[in-house]
Amino acid sequence: MQSILNVALPVFGLILAGYIAAKLKLLGASSTEALNKFVYYFALPAMLFLVMFRAPLERVVDREFLIAFCAPLGVVFVITVVWGRLVWRLRLADLSVQSLASCYGNVGYMGVPLVSLAYGPEALPYVIAATILTGSIMFGAGIMGVEADLRSGQGALKTFVGVLGTVARNPLIVAPAAGAAWALSGVPLFGPLKTFAELMGASASPCALFALGMFLAAQPLRGALAEVTWLTVLKLAVAPIATYVMLVILGEEHSLVGRVALLLNALPTGAGAFVLAQKYDRLVAQTSATILVSTILSVLTVSALLAVG
Repeated sequence: MQSILNVALPVFGLILAGYIAAKLKLLGASSTEALNKFVYYFALPAMLFLVMFRAPLERVVDREFLIAFCAPLGVVFVITVVWGRLVWRLRLADLSVQSLASCYGNVGYMGVPLVSLAYGPEALPYVIAATILTGSIMFGAGIMGVEADLRSGQGALKTFVGVLGTVARNPLIVAPAAGAAWALSGVPLFGPLKTFAELMGASASPCALFALGMFLAAQPLRGALAEVTWLTVLKLAVAPIATYVMLVILGEEHSLVGRVALLLNALPTGAGAFVLAQKYDRLVAQTSATILVSTILSVLTVSALLAVG
């Protein structure tokens, strides 16, 4: 209960505040997009830059964490693809969007503040690794799947080059990479830049959570009920259960690595899935409904996980 009061309630309270502000139209119609862009292009990159600059590199590429985080998502991915193909007869483009909805956790917006509050700054390098994996490899794979389907006949090389260009411009990838490169150079971070990054980065978590609430307020709760229910169960139940099984196999169920991996894989579907769905106009209503439902239910599931952990 103390974990819920100290960690979960403030985080979900910020999301609720953003949701209420959007519903009451207190900040104007364009404020959601503006705040999201501020978080995406400025606040969160500044925070990730500092974390990577200060973090030991071996913690970011920790083998046990990478296995514990990725392997369970691989299981969920296979289940999603097989079920979507055999039961709902979806084409590759739709399977790619559905896979993101079931695997793409809200690591950047919710994971950073939750892990920071629950386990302290020493656990943030693991979140950086998860952010890089979801924001580059997972999202890039989703783009590749959709493009390969819609561009069938245009060649895989052209599609692959386009995906690499998109990933290379992603500020959530560039910022931590720059922080790691600066740290490896051995050059001290001079005062004004350090202060600027600290001030900007300090706004990342509250603004990100507030922006998430505003985003959810704009999403209609519609879409195929069976598909939304299925994807939500995969994200909030199957993924954490598979993660716990993997942690037991690795002997990491009680370690910091294990607790962070379990929490991150128990997070609701991230907005990146909606971005992909909207960009290609594939399963948009279904994906947005999954984000909304999984986020609402995660108030219970994530709080319970923190309480027992």
